[in-house]
Amino acid sequence: MNNEILKNEDLSSQEDKFGLDFWEKNKEEIKDVVRPFVEKFKNSDHDKIISRFYKYEDFKPAGNALYSSLSEVLDIDPEMKYETSFEEKPKSFYKHSNNSIVIRTGIGDSRLGKKELACKIFNIIAHEMFHAYQHKVSNSDMERSELYSYEFNNYKSTETHCTNDYASQFVEMEAMFFGFNISEMILDEIGERE
Repeated sequence: MNNEILKNEDLSSQEDKFGLDFWEKNKEEIKDVVRPFVEKFKNSDHDKIISRFYKYEDFKPAGNALYSSLSEVLDIDPEMKYETSFEEKPKSFYKHSNNSIVIRTGIGDSRLGKKELACKIFNIIAHEMFHAYQHKVSNSDMERSELYSYEFNNYKSTETHCTNDYASQFVEMEAMFFGFNISEMILDEIGERE
C-alpha cells in the first residue's frame, strides 16, 4: 500500500490533536478499515465533483456529486440535506433513525474562502457518510458489527463528554480519518487543475 492513498499518517493536525493516544494505539487497525474505501474512491471518477466546484459559486452541487460518489463507494443511500445555522460552529450529523445526513453551515463559514469551505464541507460529508456506513454494518453480521453496535449504544458525544473521550471511539476516529483523506484527495485534484 503506498502512502499517497492515506494522506495523513499521524493525524497530528486533525481535530485539534484530541484522541491522539487512541490514534497511536489503534492507527493500523483504523487504516486497515478505511483503506479499501479510500482506494475505491481514488479509482472512481471525480470529474463531476471538480467541475461543479469550478462551475458554481455554491458548494452544494459539488457536495452532491461527492455524496453520489461516496454512496456508491460505501454502498449506502442516506438522505442528505443542507441547513444554514446562526451558530458559530454548527453541528452536522448522521441520524440513524431516518437514515439522513444534515450538513450545517454557520455564520463563521462566511469568513472562509471557497477552497477552505469546500474542504470543510467535503470532510464533513465524507465523515457523516462513513457513519451511515458504520450504522449499516452495526445492523448486520459483517465484521465490526459488534464493535460499532457497542460504540453507538454507548456513544460519547461532545455535548456529554470531553473531546478526548469523543475522539477515542473507533466510530469517530475512522470517520475522521476517512473524511480527512477524501477531502484532501479532492483538494489535491483541484490544486492540480488550477
